[in-house]
Amino acid sequence: MGKVEPLISVIIPVYNVVRYLDECIESVCDQTHKMLEIILVDDGSTDGSSELCDKWKEKDDRILVIHKENGGLSTARNMGLDIASGEYIGFVDSDDTIEPRMYECLLQALEQSTAELVVCAYKAVDEKGNPYRQIYEDVPDCTLSIQKYLEMMNQNVRIHCEFIGVWNKLYRRSMLEGIRFRDGVIHEDDFFLNSLLPRIKNINILHTKFYNYRQRGGSIMHEKFSEKRLVYFYALQERVKICEDMSFEGECLRAVACECINSGVRFWVLLSLKRIVDAEKISKYYQDVLMVKRKYFHYGTLKQKVFWSLFDYMPGVMKTMYRCYKAIKK
Repeated sequence: MGKVEPLISVIIPVYNVVRYLDECIESVCDQTHKMLEIILVDDGSTDGSSELCDKWKEKDDRILVIHKENGGLSTARNMGLDIASGEYIGFVDSDDTIEPRMYECLLQALEQSTAELVVCAYKAVDEKGNPYRQIYEDVPDCTLSIQKYLEMMNQNVRIHCEFIGVWNKLYRRSMLEGIRFRDGVIHEDDFFLNSLLPRIKNINILHTKFYNYRQRGGSIMHEKFSEKRLVYFYALQERVKICEDMSFEGECLRAVACECINSGVRFWVLLSLKRIVDAEKISKYYQDVLMVKRKYFHYGTLKQKVFWSLFDYMPGVMKTMYRCYKAIKK
């Protein structure tokens, strides 16, 4: 008898993506690794996606369909995790597609290494599936410690995107026991990563672009800047604390702390300019960023320290600028 292939549970949250859903599900069903449990979690779709999920269930007996009231991406993924029975777990967003050998290659890489998870490169495509111009350098196949990865991901935009998203990875099921997505926030993948950090020692990286990440104007991550985006700073603040608890030092902690401060300052400036949040909330956020800046100021480069030092005076500057603007407008 030949080797029994392990079961991979692929969780696909679905919400009003009827235009892309066929292409997505077909790309998963056509994987060269056939031992799949494909879990479609319909999150209260109203555009025909629900019916399309049921049609696919009739076509392929590997497909399970869950219909639920709309609760958001995190609740849909969590419901999929609750019923997944595979030895390995993967996620695919319902407006994206994957290459035929993705799970075969991810599984092979994971089984041949001591890493807790494997990550592949992705290709950004437009709404029609056409690839964008390549602007990032490829990362060669390798295995990195979690400390080295965190250091690199805050210095390399491509690595950052590839590691934060849950959709271009294969996880050992045992690694996700008791871990769930945080409900009610955007940047839920960042918090999910934070939960996993204490369980990760090594990460296997494949440079091949197996995942096709669709960039579309109506998606959550392409909405205009709003108060909801402030949660990214708090996700990074939480990550810094976790790194300290895990005794990560040197370049790793420096990279995470600097990214936290930079994002906090950047978002505060955007909030102040747009004035889309009341003064009390802006003030509270300013104090939170200021506290982190003061604690980790010594990690910054000379250029960063100069910029961060100006942050102490920004509230007064912003108030003066706004008064001048109102006076001119009158």
